[in-house]
Amino acid sequence: MRREAATRASSRAKKLIEPFDIKEIDMKFWQLYVSTKNLLSRQDGQDLIEYALVVALIAFAAIGGMGSLAGSINSAFVQIGTTLTSAMA
Repeated sequence: MRREAATRASSRAKKLIEPFDIKEIDMKFWQLYVSTKNLLSRQDGQDLIEYALVVALIAFAAIGGMGSLAGSINSAFVQIGTTLTSAMA
């Protein structure tokens, strides 16, 4: 009777120590590996980043060009103002 109780207690302890089957653990690790590999190989967000970089490059070019364009516009208005002032006098 004590021997049977000890055997049952031993089998319960073994179940507590090893609650998972090794094949089940291997399958879980394989699923984790495949999910991680798929996540890292996705290219969905790359297009968005490329468009953002192109827009930033265009914005920097426009900002750089605005300084030159603003100088040209300013000199044109100064010339127009000088011409009008000379014509009025």
